[in-house]
Amino acid sequence: MSHRSAIDWPPLICGAKVPVWVRLRDLLLRVLAWALMGDLMRDTLRFTYDFLRPPAFEFTNLSPPAWLEL
Repeated sequence: MSHRSAIDWPPLICGAKVPVWVRLRDLLLRVLAWALMGDLMRDTLRFTYDFLRPPAFEFTNLSPPAWLEL
């Protein structure tokens, strides 16, 4: 039975030694997270844009959200 010191675990990956697959995985996860956030905020951004563009403070192309349903 070997005794590990606290320095051995967790294995750290320093900046210059990052494998390519880790960089690709991180990039893919980052892109998926941004796409999910954009999809979840799509209607909110559309309502905000329609409400703030001229004529201001009126819904011109979209009907207001059904607040009682929400």
